Amino acid sequence: MNKIIKKLASQTVYYGLSSIVGRILNFFLVPLYVRVFSEGEYGVYTNIYAYFTFLNILYTYGMETAYFRFVSAEKDSRTVFSTVTASLFVSTLFFSILMFAGRGPLCSAMGYPNNPEYIVWILSILALDTLAVTPFATLRFRGRPIKFASIKIVSILVNIVFNLFFLVLCPYVLSRPDLSAVHPAIRSVYNPETGIGYIFIANIIASAATLFLLFREFMEFSFKIDTGLIKRMLVYSAPLVIIGFAGMINDNLDRTILKRLLPYSPEQNDILMGIYGANAKLAVFMVLVIQAFKYAAEPFFFLQADKSDARQTYAEVMKYFVIMGLGIFLFVCLYIDVFKYFVGRGGSRYHEGLFIVPFLLLANLFLGIFYNLSIWYKLKDKTGLGAYVSVAGSLITIGLSIVLIPRFGYAAAAWTKLVCYGSMVALSYYMGQKIYPIPYPLKRMGFYAVAVLILYGGYVLLHRHVLGGRLILNLGAATVLFLIFAMTVVVKEKIRFPRIK
Repeated sequence: MNKIIKKLASQTVYYGLSSIVGRILNFFLVPLYVRVFSEGEYGVYTNIYAYFTFLNILYTYGMETAYFRFVSAEKDSRTVFSTVTASLFVSTLFFSILMFAGRGPLCSAMGYPNNPEYIVWILSILALDTLAVTPFATLRFRGRPIKFASIKIVSILVNIVFNLFFLVLCPYVLSRPDLSAVHPAIRSVYNPETGIGYIFIANIIASAATLFLLFREFMEFSFKIDTGLIKRMLVYSAPLVIIGFAGMINDNLDRTILKRLLPYSPEQNDILMGIYGANAKLAVFMVLVIQAFKYAAEPFFFLQADKSDARQTYAEVMKYFVIMGLGIFLFVCLYIDVFKYFVGRGGSRYHEGLFIVPFLLLANLFLGIFYNLSIWYKLKDKTGLGAYVSVAGSLITIGLSIVLIPRFGYAAAAWTKLVCYGSMVALSYYMGQKIYPIPYPLKRMGFYAVAVLILYGGYVLLHRHVLGGRLILNLGAATVLFLIFAMTVVVKEKIRFPRIK
C-alpha cells in the first residue's frame, strides 16, 4: 500500500469517526423525542425530515462534485470557490422566495395546511446547510479531515444542547414555582405550543453555528460569478441532479413502497415494514464506511487525475475498498448472533428478518463499488452517461419491486436492491472501460469475494448443523473464520506492520 493510498485511508478514518460519533450522538435524541412527543407529533417530525433529501438535491444541484472537478482543473481556486458559492447563494435565495410565497399550498400538499411555519423552518435549515457546502468541500479538497470532522461534531453537539434546552430545561423551569424569578426570561424564548418546532429551531441554530465555524473558509469569498465558468459547471452538474434523484429512488423506495405492495392487511404490512426496517439498520456499518470513503475519495480522485500513474492508483483504491467492504460484510454476518440484539431481544419477532441482512450488506458494497467506478464519467465530463446508469438502476428497482414484492414479501425488497446496484456496477464498468479504461485487479478482487463467500457459507453450515444455538461456540467459530480472512489479506497483500519499540 503506497503512501498516497495510506493518506486516503487515514482521511477516510477521520471522516468515518465523525459519521459514527454523529450517529451515536443523534441516537440519544430518539428516546427524548419519544418521551416528549406523542406518536402523531413524532410522525410529523419524521415526515417533514423525509422531504429534506429531495430538497437538498434540488438546492445543491450537483455543485459540490462540480466544485471538485473544476477546482482541480482551474489554476485559480479562489475564482471557483467564489463562483460556486455565489451561484448557490443566488439559487438558494430564488428557491426559498419561491417556496415561501407558496408556503400555503405546499403545507397543504404535505398534509399540514394549518402550519405554514413548517416551510419557514425547512427553508431556513436548507439555506444555511447549502451555504456550508462549498466551505466543507474546500476542507475536503485541501485534505483537512480533522477540521471537517470537528465542525460536524460540534454542530451535532449544539443541536443536542438546544434540544435539551427547549424540550427539557424550559418546561422544567416553568413547572417549578420556586424558580418564578426566571420564568419571564424563559417565556421570552419558549412557547409550549411550538412543540416539535423546537427540533427544527435547534437544527437552525446548529446550522448557523456551523457557518460561523467555517468563517475562515469564507474569507476567500467575493461575490463574483465567472459567467463562462458557471456555464460549464452547470452543464457538468445538471445530470448529477438526475443521478441524485435516481439514487434517492434506489436507496429509499424499498422503505416507502412496501406498505403499498405487500399483499396483506394494513396492520400486517406495518408489522412487516417494521421488521424490514429494523434489520435494514444492521447494514448501517457498510453505509457509514461508504459515506466516509466518499468524503475522502471524491477530492482525492480529482487531485490524482493529472498524474501519470492515476489509473493504477484508482485500481489500487478499488482493490482495498473491496477488501474493506468484504471484511465488513463477513464481520457482520459472522457475528450476527451479537448484532441481532440491536434490533430486539431474544425471541423478538424482528429476528425473523435477519436473513435479509447479507443481501443488504452486499447491495451497499456494490453501491460503494459504483462510487469508485463513477470516476470515469466525472473525470471525462460524461455526467450525462452517468445519469443513464442511475436511471437504469431506478427502472430496475421500480420494475422488480412491483413484480416481486407482492409474491415474495419484504425479502424481495432486499433482493431488488442487490440486483439494482449489481446491475449499475456492471453497466458502469462496461461503459467506463470504453471511455476511461482502468486496470482494476478483477482476479484479485474476485479471489477475495469467493473466499469470503466460502467462509460465510462454512459458518452457516456449522451454525445450523453442528454448533446450534450455543453462543460461545458460534462466536469462537466466527472469530477463527474472520482471522483466516484477515491473515489471507495480510499474506496476499504483503502488509507489513510497524515494529513496536
